[in-house]
Amino acid sequence: MTSPTVTHLVRRNDAGALEVAAEREAMLRDALENLDSLRAALLGGRVKAFFAVGLSADHSTFAWSGKTQPTTVLELRGAWQSMSNSIEDVF
Repeated sequence: MTSPTVTHLVRRNDAGALEVAAEREAMLRDALENLDSLRAALLGGRVKAFFAVGLSADHSTFAWSGKTQPTTVLELRGAWQSMSNSIEDVF
């Protein structure tokens, strides 16, 4: 199953022509590829648990989590620490 892609349009010039905001489109494509990679890792047995937090434009947060095997809180805390150490590399 694929999700629909949201396209954002911006005014390109004074004539009022619209174009896709290329940078936003590229970021969306990258984000969706990351989700596809997570799904493949779950299906392939490489990942036994995950958690994710989404951030909206108004700074609200949303959370998702799941597991395919028993997982301890200690393991998730280790994963959280690993993520927090690498987040600066991404942004």
